[in-house]
Amino acid sequence: MRVYPPLEAGKGAEVESRAAGRVGEAEAGRVAPALLRVGLDDADLKLLAPLEADLVRATGAERIDVATAEGAILRWDRMRRAGRPAALLVAARQGEREILRLARLLRGPGRWAPVVLLAGAEDAAAVRRAEEERCCDTLFRYALDADRLVRSVRLALEVAERRLTEEGAWARLAAREREIEAMAAGIDEGLLWIDDRRRVTRWNRRAEEIFGLAGHQIAGRPFAELGWVVDGGTGGDAALAARLAAAGSQLEIDRPDGTRKELQLRAVRLDGEGSIERQRLVLVREMASVRSSGGVDERRLLGLGRLAASVVHDVNNLLVPVLGYAEILRARLAEGSRERAQAAEIERSASYAAELLRRLLDSLGNAATPPQPIHPDAAVERVLPLVRTVVGPKIAVVVELGAPDLTVAIRAGDLEQILLNLATNAREALAGGGTLTVRTSPTAGTWWQLEVADDGAGISSDHLARLFEAGFSTKPRESAGGLGLWIVRGLVEAAGGRIEITSAPGAGARAEIKLPVIEAAR
Repeated sequence: MRVYPPLEAGKGAEVESRAAGRVGEAEAGRVAPALLRVGLDDADLKLLAPLEADLVRATGAERIDVATAEGAILRWDRMRRAGRPAALLVAARQGEREILRLARLLRGPGRWAPVVLLAGAEDAAAVRRAEEERCCDTLFRYALDADRLVRSVRLALEVAERRLTEEGAWARLAAREREIEAMAAGIDEGLLWIDDRRRVTRWNRRAEEIFGLAGHQIAGRPFAELGWVVDGGTGGDAALAARLAAAGSQLEIDRPDGTRKELQLRAVRLDGEGSIERQRLVLVREMASVRSSGGVDERRLLGLGRLAASVVHDVNNLLVPVLGYAEILRARLAEGSRERAQAAEIERSASYAAELLRRLLDSLGNAATPPQPIHPDAAVERVLPLVRTVVGPKIAVVVELGAPDLTVAIRAGDLEQILLNLATNAREALAGGGTLTVRTSPTAGTWWQLEVADDGAGISSDHLARLFEAGFSTKPRESAGGLGLWIVRGLVEAAGGRIEITSAPGAGARAEIKLPVIEAAR
């Protein structure tokens, strides 16, 4: 892996500091980095001696002298396996042959050691070979100073640390994948993962049994071509989508062996708003087993949700290096250039994705957190700036906080998540603009009440009765979130509260949440 050239003197120092800080916050208990000095002779060490104190103070790196490139790579491999970030400082005066050997070593599997080449005017051939092989950054001895050395080595160590962070996150993600596969293998329902092209990407053994198909017959198959029977015949994709949108529950299939089965389906969106891969998880059960057990066991769905929360946490870790690299890249590019604007857009999108993941993690991952006493009006006031951002400039937000002295008990972040979910739903209902009202008040002295109302299109009575079902959504198939109000109800009930939503077509919608008061201000 090639290390990017050092920044110009004084440029981007604050950006580098913030990027390094993000990595430090993401990885607790970091170990001291190491700088492997490869092939340095007495002249090189004499040149570096006056700069050593600045280098150690700025990077905290342990300096380790190694004679050959092979020895350095072996030592770097051991440090990488131990989770210790390390970079190489290589003397160019070893010549072209040694530089070529180093480049070949770095092409091995899993080899990405960041390298800084220490060269002088007489090392032009070795520098040229290093540039051709794209294996390292270059520091020239005749232009060497403490600032340049520190920034080059620090950047190399940051690259090493970020790569270790990425490797750890991918390893944890692979472990979560294995957990999902193990859970899917033992579950009673058939599970189908559907991608944005409505094709089956994954499934479990129970799905093979239900549909009467082997794995190779399911892989990549359009969801609409699994044998569904719609309105007495084999329906196409459009007819199946319309039926699921209208009923969302029971359908029949014709199996390859000539038998027909009646199934119950439940679809859940696995991605957040703005995601590139709009995947869905479809749970399928035979109606005979549904009738005997009384319906889909939502505890299983909750289990999948908790597992999804751990996956979200690891994916969020993968965004850390994206944000760090984007900041460094933006600092290197000219002000006002198209490339700088594109780097800023990468940073903005990654930050937005991280915020969405944080909100999802807050919803799914804090079930074990005990309720804490809070002043709910103050919590609502803190989250209002984010509410205004969520609904956008076309929607006016009216706020009336009428119970500043009341206290309720609720898990940290739950009240904010409730309000954000309701605001997101209101935004969909007010696509053309309108008013969102957020109002709090005391009720009968024993309840704190939160009212979130909009003057949008309203909700039909059929949809109103199903709003709190897991996986149900009134939104179009392409934009449905599917979990919002189900999560809201769970958060409210966990705090001992109640939620009620009233609406009518053309008359807007009103969500009323009541939480028990545990203490009144004296």
